[in-house]
Formats: sequence, C-alpha cells, structure tokens
Amino acid sequence: MFEVPAILTQPTRAEARQYLTDALTAELGQAPSTDTVALLMAQVGQETYGDFHALFCHNFGNITTDGSWLTVYFKLNHRDARENANKYRAYPTFTDGARDMVSFLKSRYRSAWKYLLTGEPEPYVAALKSAGYFGGDLGIYTRNVRTLYNQFGGKVPPPLSVAAASSSWERLPRLSRGHSGEVVKVVQAVVGAEVDGVFGDLTLARVREWQGSHGLDPDGIVGPLTWQKLLQRTK
Repeated sequence: MFEVPAILTQPTRAEARQYLTDALTAELGQAPSTDTVALLMAQVGQETYGDFHALFCHNFGNITTDGSWLTVYFKLNHRDARENANKYRAYPTFTDGARDMVSFLKSRYRSAWKYLLTGEPEPYVAALKSAGYFGGDLGIYTRNVRTLYNQFGGKVPPPLSVAAASSSWERLPRLSRGHSGEVVKVVQAVVGAEVDGVFGDLTLARVREWQGSHGLDPDGIVGPLTWQKLLQRTK
C-alpha cells in the first residue's frame, strides 16, 4: 500500500459524462441509456458536493481502499490526525477511476445495480443505503440525487395525483420507512412532510403525528385504515 497526496482532480460536466459513459459501455458491452448515465452522474455529484467540486485523485465515488489500491488521505470531519482520516482509492487517470466505480457498484451493490440500469433514482438510492454504501440521511441523499438526476437529463416523473396512485384506498400499497416513489408523495402532501417521494425519518415522524391526531394507532405504517383517512382529506 502506497500513500499519495490528495490532489483535487475536477472534471467538467461534459468530461464526467464522457468518462462515465465510456466506463458503463465497457462494462455492459453496449451504450448505456441516457437515464443510466444521468443517475450515475447524479450519484457522483452527490458524493463530490454537487458538481464534482471535491473529486480527489480521479476517485468518482469516494471509494475507500481495502489496502490493495494506492491510498490517498483527505479529511472529512476537520480531523488533523492522519490516523483518523479515511483512506480512499487513488487512480492515475479519470478512465481508471470511472471504470473502477462502475465495476465496484456492479460487484458490491447488486441490489442497486438493476435500478441504475433502469434509471430509477429513488429505489437506487434506497438499495445503496440498505447495502451500506452511505451512512447519511436517506431522504437528503435521495432528494439531492433526484435533483442532480433531473439536471443531468434524467427522466422527470409524471405529475402527482391521487388518482394516479389508485382510486381506492383498499388497493393502495402498505407503506413504511424505506419506501419511495410517487405514492409516497401522496402521503407526504397530506401529513405535511416535504414532498420528495422518500419515506425517511422525517416523513415517519409526520405520519405518526398525523395518525395520532386522527384517532389512529401512531405506528408510522400507512396501511388500509390510514389510507382511508388520508384519502378522505384529499377530496
């Protein structure tokens, strides 16, 4: 294992798109969809503070090292002691970094990989979180990735409507923490949570509060009884 300096390597959006597209093409054996590229760019953007501003040593995903790669040290929490700094993989070129990022996701995060290929931000981020890719807040990470995904040319979800979810509360899905999608937005709009389509901790708190104030068991689970009262409030 060899230590190298933490050198800032900041690609333009066009450069990042090309490197990641080439890496996906090499892995898939064919050109990836626009949505797949946009979603991977959004994830990289989230990991590097929005627009690749904190991309060091050609490491697109802030991938840590297991000792088999060159190691670069840089501080995340204003820590000065080198032994407390995380060790991240360093690469000689953007091509190397992008290809390892794609290979790493496919091999380590199989449950998320399928959503990357279909270009679905919410289930992709939820699967990454579940598999331990990041330790931060699920709602914040998802919201940031969705925003960047839209900026980078990903498909925009259809307009929100209760009718689009279902015309009957009996057929609506049972929702709880970790779920995502358009139907979650219906719940968030009624209970007063931020409408981002992610059933995270803040949404859970608002659902429990809403249930308690409407004579329901405040278990945080949106089942048939909760759906019945929720949809009565939307009419």
